[in-house]
Amino acid sequence: MSDLASWCESFFALLLNIDEKLFAQLNIVWRNELLDTLAPFISMRLPWIFLAFSVLIIVFYKKRHSGIMPLAARLLCVLICLLASDLCVVAAKDLTGRPRPNKAVMGAMNYSGHAWEKTGAIQHPRQPGRSLPSAHAANAMALATALALFFPPLRPFIFLLPLIIGYSRVYLGRHYPMDIAAGWLIGLLASLAVYRLLKWLYTRIPAARRFYPRLFNHGS
Repeated sequence: MSDLASWCESFFALLLNIDEKLFAQLNIVWRNELLDTLAPFISMRLPWIFLAFSVLIIVFYKKRHSGIMPLAARLLCVLICLLASDLCVVAAKDLTGRPRPNKAVMGAMNYSGHAWEKTGAIQHPRQPGRSLPSAHAANAMALATALALFFPPLRPFIFLLPLIIGYSRVYLGRHYPMDIAAGWLIGLLASLAVYRLLKWLYTRIPAARRFYPRLFNHGS
């Protein structure tokens, strides 16, 4: 048992080492002025642009269907997926307590909200933080997955959102790549689980099928 624990500890240490080296490449080495300008915009405003664009496509798509209520019901389901993802992320952050790279990696580039700053001497390297997992990555993936499930016409492009958001969070010095990957996994699983649960409830509640007969019939 002790050998297994020792192996797991060594393996986890190796993952963290790879994670930190990849962060250094993405955040410190591979930089340019264009990304310095775009990354803050992508992280803070791109999700809303994607959402607005998606809503326009959804409204156009739903013109071929009956009434506004099925559209509202599906959007409510998307919102529930996002809520589930966010709750999972909050719980995971409390459990992991990983410090953000801009608080733990000397030389990391960090966007403070107004200007770029380089992390200097680390004052409290072991101070707990809320880096793992990334809420931005989780919620972007949850949104993309939910929209893809409930509105299939969005599938060809919607998964660009979590990819771009995830990269921007590393570039901004807010997260390690492992934080992003964990966020993506949480967002994906949360939306899939909520979708399966809602579909299961829908098949067992006759009133729901009467009011929203095509809620899970996306081809109609």
